[in-house]
Amino acid sequence: AFSVATSADPELAQRAAEPLLSNVRDQLATASALGQRTISPPNSMYSHSIREVSIDGGSASLMDCTIDDQQVVDSGGRVIDGAVTSKLYRGSLRLDDATWKVDNITVVSNTEGIAGCAG
Repeated sequence: AFSVATSADPELAQRAAEPLLSNVRDQLATASALGQRTISPPNSMYSHSIREVSIDGGSASLMDCTIDDQQVVDSGGRVIDGAVTSKLYRGSLRLDDATWKVDNITVVSNTEGIAGCAG
């Protein structure tokens, strides 16, 4: 069995802030309407490696290298996007009460394969 995130998942608001929260909800609703879901293949190499973190009061930023071999499948289980990439992300967070929430994510680089992120 597996769990599929939905646009109504209350955990989204615990982890993300606007404008990212609306964007993620829209992406999940669109995928659901199309009958698509994202899965990790057997022996997945999916991983995150935080490269740097900077905190300034109630704001923070980070750089994250992700090896992404997750697959987007249709309602019949057919892979419609199986690209394997190394992505370098820049994320920004803000402190909401006592909880850090991500409010923006930008792809800095996207390289085919599992070589990782330069730098």
